[in-house]
Order: sequence, then structure tokens, then C-alpha cells
Amino acid sequence: MNVIGLLPRLCFIRFPVGQAYLWHDPDGLTLIDAGLPGSAPLIADAIRQSGCQPADLRRLVLTHFHADHIGAAVAIADWGNCRPPPTTCPPVPASKPPPTSVNAGTKHDSVATAGSMML
Repeated sequence: MNVIGLLPRLCFIRFPVGQAYLWHDPDGLTLIDAGLPGSAPLIADAIRQSGCQPADLRRLVLTHFHADHIGAAVAIADWGNCRPPPTTCPPVPASKPPPTSVNAGTKHDSVATAGSMML
């Protein structure tokens, strides 16, 4: 696993299979994608290498639902103040644009997906 600083607040985490990004905000960290199942220890190491602690994690963004992007999501969601992603999501009819946020403004809006739907 490699941690590569792309910008002062953005790190690229390269796994043996797949990748994730770590964004640093004043109020905590945002992890974009969660690697394969079993990647949680690698992600924790990457967070420490970036100068933070796993407990600093506040948001978890899943770009899509392939195993190499969501695998460790549930395992890492409790490190900080994140919620695990839902196990199912409602379908979005093709004739309607996707919602901008299903849970905006609730305590569950810290877990989101980019792309076709935000959770």
C-alpha cells in the first residue's frame, strides 16, 4: 500500500488491488472508497501515515458498489463519527434525475455515493 500526497489536503491510497482517496478538512477526514474486504488495517495505516488517526474519520463516500470500493466500509465506519452504508437502496427511475441527497440534513448524511445516487 502506498500513500501519495496529491494536494496539501488530498492523499491517494494505492492498494494491491484498487485505490481510495483521503481528504483532510478542519472538522475531520473524508475517505473516498473503502477498498476490498479486509482493507481496514491498510486504510488505518494510510490515515496514520497522513498524520491523522482513524478516529478522525467523519465521512465515507462510496463512488459505486463494486467490492473493491465498498469492501471495508462497514469495518471502518465506526472509527470516527461515520455511519455504515445502507445494505440496500431504492431504485431510481431512468426518467427522473437522481436525488442530490436522500438523507441531507439528517444524522445519516455522512455516508454518500457519488455518481448515480447519493445515500
